[in-house]
This record gives sequence, structure tokens and C-alpha cells, in this order.
Amino acid sequence: MKPLKIFLLASLILVVFGMDNVEAESGVEMDVDVTSIERDPGSSANFSVVVKNTGDENDTILFSILEDHLGWGSVYPESVDLGVNETETVTVTVALPEYDLNNLSNNERDALEENQYEVRIKAKCESDLSVSDVSYLTTNIGQIYGARLTVIGSDTVVTYPSTEDSANDRREKFSLRLINLGNRQDSILVETIETTYPDEWTVEIFQSPSCSSSFS
Repeated sequence: MKPLKIFLLASLILVVFGMDNVEAESGVEMDVDVTSIERDPGSSANFSVVVKNTGDENDTILFSILEDHLGWGSVYPESVDLGVNETETVTVTVALPEYDLNNLSNNERDALEENQYEVRIKAKCESDLSVSDVSYLTTNIGQIYGARLTVIGSDTVVTYPSTEDSANDRREKFSLRLINLGNRQDSILVETIETTYPDEWTVEIFQSPSCSSSFS
């Protein structure tokens, strides 16, 4: 009987020793119900991201925004503490600046003139930074419209009746600059809407053949 007791004791020690060496696994998953939102320049797109701790122990999940080359994206909060199988919702905001040509860099202007601005949100486990999950979020940039017409030079001309035979000698000209204030190429109609000149006079809007009716 003595050899049998020694054998059982040794087996018990081996089992306990093996259980002590089992390492906990880290895990994280993200779920985004709406991954694409349309917003105009000057407004923000807010995405709700549900994150879950799929690991074996309590963990802290860290968040970061990737491929955000203009820094328009942010996430709040930047980290959450989760128990096993617990979930939490964080908010990713993509804030589009106003389409103000005087206060935009070339890169910002080019981005607002595109159809989309895409970022990635990354969630990783503090217990093991190599364990992570990534989701893509797309902001569809809406089209805004606007135009500005300004006079180049003087907006007043003093003229006198003429008996010249040449029509060109009896013509006065005003030069105007037209600017498209929208963030897409557009067709802009320019016309006279109010006149105070005699009936026998004519007013014409002349466009140079080298000028397109569509303006960037």
C-alpha cells in the first residue's frame, strides 16, 4: 500500500503545478452599427462604437484614431475599464471645418472638395498591446453652394453722348470677377436683373471664349 500512496501524491502535485501555468488570454471586439455619415463642411459626424472585452480577465481598452492626416477625428473616452464580456460605448467625432478659402490650408481645402474623409479607430488591450481590433469610419462630405461677384476697378463710368459711327466707340465696359464659393465644381448663371437705362440702349454680359462657364 505504501507505493500506491506515493504515486497518488505525485500525481496530485503534477496536476496543481500544471494549472498554475495557464496564462489568461486578452481579447477585444468592436461593433459599429453606422459606419458612414454625411455631413456638410462646418459640421461634425458622430459615430457610436461598442467595444467588448472578450478576454479572460478584467482589462483596460485603449483607443486611437488612425489615418487621420488632418487631425479632424477624436474619440471619447480614450480608454475604458471592462470586466470579462462587458461592453461600453465610445464616441468618435469627425469635425469638418468651415469651407472658408481664407482660413484653410491647401490640404484642408482639397479634402473638403473630395467626396469622403475616412479614418480608422483602433482598440487595443492594455494587458497585451498586440491584441487589437480596427473599424473604418467614413464621413461623406456634402456639397455646399455659393458665389461672389465683384467689380474689378471702378463701378462708375462717366460718359457723354457720341456721334461716332463705330459701335465700339459708344460702348462702356465694366470688368467683373466671379468666384465659386462652393466646395464642388459648379455652373453659375450671371444675368442682369434690374436696369435703369433708356430703351434704345443695350446691356450685354460678355464672357471670354477662354473662360469656362463651370468654375472650380
